Amino acid sequence: MKYLSKICLLLLAFAVLLSSCGAPAASTATTAAPAATTAAPAATTAAAATTTAAPEEPGLDRVTLKFVFGGPGYASMDDVWKNVSEVAGDRLNADFQITFYPWGEEFKQKLQLQISSGDDFDLNFDGDWLSYNTLVNMGAYLDIKDLAPVYMPEYYKYLSDNGMLKSTFVGSGMYCVPWTPLFNPRPWFGWRNDNIDNIVEQDPALISTIEDVDEYLFKVLEANPDSPYCIFESVGDYDIHTFMQPKYDMAKWDFHYLTYDLKDPTCQLIAEEQTECFAEAAYYAKRWVDAGIFPRDAWTNKPAHDTRGSLGHRFSSFEMYEYIVYEGRHNDPLRFYSLLYPDGLFVNKNPVNNLNAINKNAKNPERALMFLDLMWTDQEFYNAVLYGIEGVTYVRNSDGELEFPEGIDASTSNWMEWASQWGFWRIGRMQPTAARNKESWDLNTAFMAKKENIVAPLAGFVPNTDEIRTEIAARGALYVEYGAMLDYGIVDDVDAALAEYIQKQKDAGLDKILEVIQPQVDEFLKN
Repeated sequence: MKYLSKICLLLLAFAVLLSSCGAPAASTATTAAPAATTAAPAATTAAAATTTAAPEEPGLDRVTLKFVFGGPGYASMDDVWKNVSEVAGDRLNADFQITFYPWGEEFKQKLQLQISSGDDFDLNFDGDWLSYNTLVNMGAYLDIKDLAPVYMPEYYKYLSDNGMLKSTFVGSGMYCVPWTPLFNPRPWFGWRNDNIDNIVEQDPALISTIEDVDEYLFKVLEANPDSPYCIFESVGDYDIHTFMQPKYDMAKWDFHYLTYDLKDPTCQLIAEEQTECFAEAAYYAKRWVDAGIFPRDAWTNKPAHDTRGSLGHRFSSFEMYEYIVYEGRHNDPLRFYSLLYPDGLFVNKNPVNNLNAINKNAKNPERALMFLDLMWTDQEFYNAVLYGIEGVTYVRNSDGELEFPEGIDASTSNWMEWASQWGFWRIGRMQPTAARNKESWDLNTAFMAKKENIVAPLAGFVPNTDEIRTEIAARGALYVEYGAMLDYGIVDDVDAALAEYIQKQKDAGLDKILEVIQPQVDEFLKN
């Protein structure tokens, strides 16, 4: 494991039901995008681009491939995809229609509505943290087990040779095409001395537990009683609860607030609210909220405290290693990071964390798979999709790294670093960029060798939830009403609130959920 001397790094709710859903507005997928010089559309409008390029190849009928992504839309999108079409030439003989829906619930809902209405778009971005599990259970994605070996032979072989193919299967069907990078989101505690008035010096090597974090945060608060900055802030999937998971070797499993002990080879499922991990996290959340360390409205005003949106006004937060080395942050003399519970187990991001899937109604599923294979076999084509057009959306610096052109950065990008690109990430094809340079990839590779970073035993497992849709919906609603209040420290009494929450989940059908899902886990592990 490679150590970073500067910072003393330690070892290294409802799902929208597809049946009976109406179609999204026609303008979202069929209207051409503005010209390349026009700003991205408003947040409530989907951006679409239709390109026309190379002449029709007699042996391969010309088609328009329609892709759906999440994100804001980009000024050079038209030009980028016209160039993609030209680079592919007669190997694909395709134009492209690209639709971006804004992130969040709008993306998930519009994607589901498009599929349920019979829209014949071909491919979309998804992930196990988005709608993948829900949409597979709804029968929204095409089973490509017979098509993929024929129309995506090289990438299919790579997935098979590298043990990633199993995660793409649900039952006997193959329902996605995954990314390949390996990351582990185990918790680091990070802080920025440029976001505090009175600095409290701290050796990062001396922080490795929640007690250490707590002690330091109270010292910072004492030195900065009236600080305009949030002393600590993390919202969403990576919060105080996740801080605690490696202490207890509990799996971070994004499936309706269930978990399991990573040291248990049988993966006996447990409701998160019934674990010591959840209870201890709730205690610290309330302690920090009551003290003014953690913002009281972190849950109720999430947009103001989004993990990405508030970096400028927080002192400390949950961090992941891939972002510690992103943009060279580990070399910033004002940023510090401590790995929590380095001896605890924590699961890697799995192959279906970011993926592309083929719509069950796809008009051109074969050609979409050919597109995905070309992304693996042809570097020029890969660059055209992922990075865009040299001189327009990126330039190369003297070290060969890709950078934004002058006057453009990540916040004003006209294509490079586009949202939803992650499903196309391919180790061996990705180019070093100023944000993710060769050093950052090398450091991440070394960190991934840490033996406590493990492959999730249930990676790729998608349970069938047909029998328990009502119970799952109720479970999600109860988390929003009661569980989140514990996670974010806005209860009067942790013990009383936790006991009430546990009982309400039991009354709402928790036992039935476990009775239905556990046998599927057992069967999955057998195979």
